Amino acid sequence: MAVVLAAAVTMPGMASAEVVEGQAVIGSAGVEAALEAAKHDAMRNYVEQQVGVKVSATTEVEMGRVVRDNIVAHSDGYVQIKQIVSQEILGDIAVVRVDLEASPVMLDTAIRDVKSRLEMLSSTSNSYGVAVAITGFDENGNPKNNSYLNNLVAMKMQDKGFITVSADAVRAYMEAHPNMEDMGVSAEVRRIGRNTRTEENSLLRGSLSTKEAIRESGYFKVKVLGQFELVGYDSNLQSNYAEYFTAVDKNLVEAERKAEEMAVAAAVDVLGQKALKTEQTVNRGGEKHLKLTLNFAGIADRNLQRQAVLDGLQQAHCRVLRSSFNNAGMFKVFVDAAGYETTADLQDEVLRNIAGLLIGNTNEATAGSTQLYFSF
Repeated sequence: MAVVLAAAVTMPGMASAEVVEGQAVIGSAGVEAALEAAKHDAMRNYVEQQVGVKVSATTEVEMGRVVRDNIVAHSDGYVQIKQIVSQEILGDIAVVRVDLEASPVMLDTAIRDVKSRLEMLSSTSNSYGVAVAITGFDENGNPKNNSYLNNLVAMKMQDKGFITVSADAVRAYMEAHPNMEDMGVSAEVRRIGRNTRTEENSLLRGSLSTKEAIRESGYFKVKVLGQFELVGYDSNLQSNYAEYFTAVDKNLVEAERKAEEMAVAAAVDVLGQKALKTEQTVNRGGEKHLKLTLNFAGIADRNLQRQAVLDGLQQAHCRVLRSSFNNAGMFKVFVDAAGYETTADLQDEVLRNIAGLLIGNTNEATAGSTQLYFSF
């Protein structure tokens, strides 16, 4: 929960400066790491407050949290740290108060970018869907209403390029059978998912259980166990992720939400990559499909060259699943390319259909889907 302690004069093009508090638990990494995590928490609190003003509709709350996480992960240009007001250690809790301000123009741009990518994804017809079923349990093992977490996981998977559906029948079964480690439950979950699916070909299910909630030095400290499993409906795909997460806040509900969202973010990062890599090459209707990211550098006229790229990709039988410009001005397009045996064949066809295009410099450090690089 963001605690606004003071206000400063607004800088041109910047939102009002505010002193915001962040907290973190001191773990095995030590005090300095906890202070850095507390500063990061303050930034999350501040950005969530700023984005919340612009994204107030109930249906957009989870999208606002995706925007928040994207901004905090790439805070340069969005949020400016004016100064560290104070730092203190309370037992095993680090507390930092930071004077922050943000660019409203950059925040608006970030919100529009996420909205447009999610809207583009939802408008496509695609059989690479992921069903999502997330349950939550309190300290006594009783189910609780965590529909917002189900929606948040779905939104974060969409942000990675997946179309998602809510697996309500699976979720209902999981609430009655909460043991994520029971192989019989896992097999039944897969059976239910297969029988109730539409076009999705995998399931991401998870459980978030509150294991401990204590009050210490005026703050609530909540430990949550996040357990997640990614399973394929038509393959032997099965990947698991489990970890404990502890968060701190002056408000008990906020501390629990923070811990749950930490678990969700970590699980989606790990399992989303596995799902993406698994589904890069598939056969559908006897035709081979490649799913990969095409990178276009040297863009001088965004509107003109963006349209030229999209038109050329359509001619090359590439269905665009999402596209955006990164901070360096590179146009990144995630596509479903039909009828190609190899990425080399696709590369040749893209070069043939887009005038003035050359093979670009490869970035070996890039994670995620297969990448092809081009340059004008």
